[in-house]
Amino acid sequence: SEAVSGFSVDDIVVSGGAVSNLSAPTSLANGAVQYLATFTAPASELPSLSIEVPADSYSDVAGNNGLASNVIDLQVDSPPTVSIADDTAGVAREAVLFTLSFSEAVTGFDADDISVTGGVAGSLSQLSATLYTIDVTPDADSSSPISVSVAAAAFTDANGNANVAEVTVSQAVDTIAPDAPTINAVTSDDDISKLEKLAGIDLGGQAEAGATVKLTFAGESRLVSADASTGAWSYRLNDNDFALIGEGTASISAQAIDAVGNVSTTSTRSFVVDSQSPVFGAGTASNGLDLYSYVSTEAPAVVYQAEVEALSPVDYELIGNTSPYSIDATSGAVSLDPSVAGQLAGQPAGQIIGRDFYDLSSSYTITIRATDVYGNARDHDVTIDAAIPRIDALGNFVKNSGGFSASLVDGDAA
Repeated sequence: SEAVSGFSVDDIVVSGGAVSNLSAPTSLANGAVQYLATFTAPASELPSLSIEVPADSYSDVAGNNGLASNVIDLQVDSPPTVSIADDTAGVAREAVLFTLSFSEAVTGFDADDISVTGGVAGSLSQLSATLYTIDVTPDADSSSPISVSVAAAAFTDANGNANVAEVTVSQAVDTIAPDAPTINAVTSDDDISKLEKLAGIDLGGQAEAGATVKLTFAGESRLVSADASTGAWSYRLNDNDFALIGEGTASISAQAIDAVGNVSTTSTRSFVVDSQSPVFGAGTASNGLDLYSYVSTEAPAVVYQAEVEALSPVDYELIGNTSPYSIDATSGAVSLDPSVAGQLAGQPAGQIIGRDFYDLSSSYTITIRATDVYGNARDHDVTIDAAIPRIDALGNFVKNSGGFSASLVDGDAA
């Protein structure tokens, strides 16, 4: 109310916050003296806050102590805030749920106040006065993070205070699928023989470094890891695997799964398992070769036809053969060629020739080996009659252009 002395900023008592920057006194028209000061409210909200000047903290020019001031009672209301969190740890490849938690109930907040990059926002859901959620699906084939922001002044509290600072959170993303893994040739020709199966088959190829490779064959799957540096992967087929695969044409498929679960397209390789040796059937035996009606220039006579069951074509051969027989490597037909098998030297060609010109046993046992294209082989023994008996007295019949001439040869019945 008048000029005073001894008054300073320390004479102003507050129950929260702080007073600073006390000005010099200013005289007013009514004779009173005015001081100005800056009051800084506390950071946290307070339901009640007082400011006052106690008695005897100053005096007038006559030395009279001053009285206590009135008490200013204030309420401290901080601006509302929001925090944002999501439900995905590490790197996301699927939809992410973001939760927005407000410090108090707010007004004027909706989906338009949320800025999203790196993904597509879904619907905003309000769970309570202070809790909202929104789901964001990351962009396809992307490694750009999802960013969710709420700008300053996007919402207000009941007292009209607006949020002060922008809040932004980021979520790492990887939705890029790895390349399909390669599958090396199962064997040099993708055909597994009996010997190769016994030696062991190692599957292999290349995939994204550190990826998990899912191998699928015969309706079952196996998981192997690609090398963290080179991406090379391998898997050895075991007896159980071969039991599932069986014999014949088969295939194996492979997919790469990266560290966050992105799955590649599928690569496939076909191969053949043929570890069974050919199986001989009964075969077809011809009647014994009638040497007495056989013309030496005729084609070799088939006396036995081998029959086999195999997954692939076979080649035939005679093993340890000392007989006058030969076998067709492709058809398995066993033949006797009397013109070369045992004919005496000097016998003219183109004649009907008798048994006495041949040195033949009554029967021969031969060993036929059938080998398929995968190297699987099986041996089969066959006994073949050499010739139908005749009477040697029939002798030689020499075929001439004008007819036949004959000379009888004494002999016993054969």
